[in-house]
Amino acid sequence: MGNTPRNTSAWPVVINCIVLILLIVSFAFYTLVERRRILDDIARVEINNIERDEKISRNEQRIKELDSKLQRCKIGSKILMEYQYLNGRFNGRQRRSIDARIGRMARMIDQLLNTSLVVPVYLRGKPGPPGPIGPAGVAGPPGNRGKPGPVGRRGLKGDQGGIGFPGVKGSKGDRGLMGKNGKMGQKGAKGEKGDSISSPKITVHPKDQQVLKNETVSFICEATGHPHPTMHLAPVNRTMDERYKRVGNGTLKIVGVKPVDQGQIFCTVESMLGKDISRAWLEVLAPPTASIAKKHVEIEEGYEMKINCLVEGNPEPVVKWKRAGKGLPVHTSYENQQRTLTIRRAAREDSGLYTCVASNNLGYAIAQSKVLVRERLSFFFKSSPSIQASENDNLTISCIHEHGVKPVSVKWFKSGKPLVGDRFVLTRNDQILDIRKFRGTDAGDYKCIVASKFSRLQSLTNISVKLRRRTCNELKLAGEQKSGTYMIYPSSVQPFRVYCDMTSKTGVGITVISHDSEARTRVKGIEPAGHYAKRITYELPNENIKAIIKASTKCEQFLKYECKGSMIYDSGFAWWVSAAGKRMSNWGGVDHTRRGCACSLTNSCAKGVCNCDMNDYVWRQDSGLLDEKEFLPISEVRFGDTGDKDEEGFHTVGKLKCY
Repeated sequence: MGNTPRNTSAWPVVINCIVLILLIVSFAFYTLVERRRILDDIARVEINNIERDEKISRNEQRIKELDSKLQRCKIGSKILMEYQYLNGRFNGRQRRSIDARIGRMARMIDQLLNTSLVVPVYLRGKPGPPGPIGPAGVAGPPGNRGKPGPVGRRGLKGDQGGIGFPGVKGSKGDRGLMGKNGKMGQKGAKGEKGDSISSPKITVHPKDQQVLKNETVSFICEATGHPHPTMHLAPVNRTMDERYKRVGNGTLKIVGVKPVDQGQIFCTVESMLGKDISRAWLEVLAPPTASIAKKHVEIEEGYEMKINCLVEGNPEPVVKWKRAGKGLPVHTSYENQQRTLTIRRAAREDSGLYTCVASNNLGYAIAQSKVLVRERLSFFFKSSPSIQASENDNLTISCIHEHGVKPVSVKWFKSGKPLVGDRFVLTRNDQILDIRKFRGTDAGDYKCIVASKFSRLQSLTNISVKLRRRTCNELKLAGEQKSGTYMIYPSSVQPFRVYCDMTSKTGVGITVISHDSEARTRVKGIEPAGHYAKRITYELPNENIKAIIKASTKCEQFLKYECKGSMIYDSGFAWWVSAAGKRMSNWGGVDHTRRGCACSLTNSCAKGVCNCDMNDYVWRQDSGLLDEKEFLPISEVRFGDTGDKDEEGFHTVGKLKCY
């Protein structure tokens, strides 16, 4: 029996496989060891940083204690320096007492100065050189198939040939004579039987289809009927573009399907005998896409931040959020199926690179946005809220800001209107306002508004003229034309602000003082004379009002009483009280030397010297101006005679006006 040769060609292959497996196992083990070493290095660095911060904190506390002792030393030293002066001003016994106290203080200073302390300070060292580049990772799976390239451009059209020269047109010939009728021809054979009529019917229905995005799909619809029906094959509620192509009479072809093509496809056949309809559903499958409109987001701390991730795909993608190197903030919430990430009250440590991951069974997509949380907008420096200036002064108002999300806008206003004029100069990105050669008309409220996308700050500075105008009348004479609030300087009191009416009484300039009893007020259920009392409180202190009255030529105040069965003068039921507390029986329109009401001057009163003294149950009134400034302002009004069921009244006390 012969020897059969052994097959030895497979051994090299086996050896190569074993070597390859050993190499893979060695590489994996090396990768794990190297990763563990890197993690240990990172942990040691973090521990060192924590220990260094604790030492720095202890050193800072000790330095504060030393600073406190140093201050005490300075106080003691000051006492020692004054000893020489004190020693010369007291007798022997007093000097010995002072010497003893000074000695104790000196010993305390020596004890503090001899106290030594070694404060270790650890400075951060320079960063070390970068580590070696790690080994390459395992190759990832192959990417998705790319989109097909665009269709090439159509070639150029050839030139059109030239047109030949036309020939000469011949003349029209004469019409010939009509010929004789020919003989009747032989009868033809009988024709075949025609088709019978039938209503339209779809014989081949379009089918539901599920295709991937960018693929081509066709829907086929066939029908019978006599007469031959017309067919309409098209999508429902969607406009067909150049991608929709009809092939023949019963095929609709869609090239490069998009997600917007998803929906129903209708096939409708119709003739004069009726119509038939068939439906099919087109579903477009697409891997997810993700995009974030704002790739870089800046926000100020304390405000709410939203990041919207626009996700598309079929089946519906699942969305998850990540932050590079850190977890998501604890105050994070989600909306719109986690497509909107919301961070409430953003803090500076919330900064980072945020990633939106969308995935379905066809793949995944990511979109990223870098978030930077800045300190809130604030003022670095702003001018005093009140400035006084003289004519031709050069003034500067500052409104300097810091932090905040750029851009930051700065706008200036004077008395509520945008600032205009050649003498108003803005510098340092509009943060500083220079007023050149100040005038009296420049006085007013200057507002600086600083605004970023998130914050809005404002600074208000009032500039007043140093001229000592005592009343609104003097301000009007000095050139002020607009009604409003002004600073006045009556003698014997501190300057204060009042409202000036610059238009009434031909624009004389009236100082107007308001109070708490200007509204029409009802009097009811009080019968005894003067038992109803209304004390009037003015917006200015009494000494300020007296100063205005003294500096003014005229003052006046309106007083009215509407009555129904309630008397004023007769039986002394009503009166008013002057600023000095004197009971006054003259009503509006009559001076203090007379008694009664304004109607008594023209003998037009319903009864006696006041209309209200008629004492009937008809609504009447007595009113007028009190213009004797030595008795103004009205401090109180008193009424009665309103105890019966049908008796009542209303009083109105006007503002005090001086000019």
